[in-house]
Amino acid sequence: MKPSRHWTAVFALALLACGTTPASDAVAYVGATVIDGTGRIIANAVIVESGGHIVGIGPRDGVEIPRGATVVAVDGRWIIPGLIDGHAHAGESTVARYLSYGVTAIRHVGGNLDRLTSLSARIAADSVPGPRLYLAGETLTGPPAVWPGQVEIRSPADADSVVARLARAGVSQVKLYTHTTRDQMEAVVARARAFNIPVTAHLGFVDALTAATLGVNALEHLSGVVEATVTDAAPYYAAHARFPEGWMTFLRGWAGLDSSALERTATALAAAGVVLVPTLVQSETYARVLDTAYAGGLDLSGVTPEEREAWNLPDLVRRYGITREDAPRLAESRRKQDLFLRRFVAHGGRVVAGSDSPNQLLAPGASLHEELALLVRAGFTPAEALASATSGAAQLLRADSLGVLRAGAVADFVVLRGNPLEDIRNVGRVETIVARGRTHDPGALRVR
Repeated sequence: MKPSRHWTAVFALALLACGTTPASDAVAYVGATVIDGTGRIIANAVIVESGGHIVGIGPRDGVEIPRGATVVAVDGRWIIPGLIDGHAHAGESTVARYLSYGVTAIRHVGGNLDRLTSLSARIAADSVPGPRLYLAGETLTGPPAVWPGQVEIRSPADADSVVARLARAGVSQVKLYTHTTRDQMEAVVARARAFNIPVTAHLGFVDALTAATLGVNALEHLSGVVEATVTDAAPYYAAHARFPEGWMTFLRGWAGLDSSALERTATALAAAGVVLVPTLVQSETYARVLDTAYAGGLDLSGVTPEEREAWNLPDLVRRYGITREDAPRLAESRRKQDLFLRRFVAHGGRVVAGSDSPNQLLAPGASLHEELALLVRAGFTPAEALASATSGAAQLLRADSLGVLRAGAVADFVVLRGNPLEDIRNVGRVETIVARGRTHDPGALRVR
């Protein structure tokens, strides 16, 4: 009987420790510069993979290549940990495309749990190429639900039963949506804490500081920050009763915030320890959806013509009430978001990159690359932006074997044709993806 990948990796590590040559199924990637996700850069490196795990990593003269191993020359290339999309809604038709862009794990923050669990199992069994999925299942919200499939929480008893069901299914996080009130949030957080499951939220009726104080672990889309910063949040809460009016009121509201007020909110949120998943690329989409040059500059090569038509941008503009007059205001809102994030990080706050794809103009995989570029435009260094989609995202997922390249970690990494520390857009120059130790050609995974 063939040993499991886990025990193959353990056996290989033990053999390395004893100086004995491990099994010949090892693959050695030789000659690249490795950014290992811990802050270390290894020139002329060797990564040895066996059984889906890394069994050796280091400088060329410090790592023994096992006899019989397959040697892959990657001279002049750069290797980074597999990217993690910290906010996405992938499905069966899109998971291969995420992988083609070097996304080897997804924090999936809303969808039908049964279908996604089945998809995740097929990915794990290598019957479907795709990233690892860390599932929230159905999003929870106070009534009325905003989107089909959401679960309404009306009482603490509802929170008990729904969270228990999600916990039994093994979710990685519980997701709350805009119509959740403070009392409902408190009940969900308390129940989730009993199962040691983190809670994340797209806020509407609760401000960001209150949510963080109640124990919400992460905040999506920078939601609740405007409400925590203005003198009177009541008009925002009233607007959130109607979606998407509340969302656009929130986005426009950033423009009127002054820097000193944002500084106070950034300081308080950083001290509270809440993680922010800003999805700047989503806000950028709303700010520039009427700018045809914007869409023309995006990588939409992994989106089918049918999907582009289904995006129905004119309908989005109509439903969200976006006008030409909004352009300068939303541009100012984006500037204030960038300022806020700079101050939040300066005070020790943690940021995780996420894309909210595959929504309008948010192409699977490519939009995470765009998010990293926007974080750099906001003032992050390329190294900080890259960490937000590797080691930082792994910490949010409580997955210490992801987002870093070290002996014993899973063999999820990306071979690039350019240095992402010089230009973050080099994350888009993907040559090869290694996921669970298996090699993938990005072109073979893309839609033709």
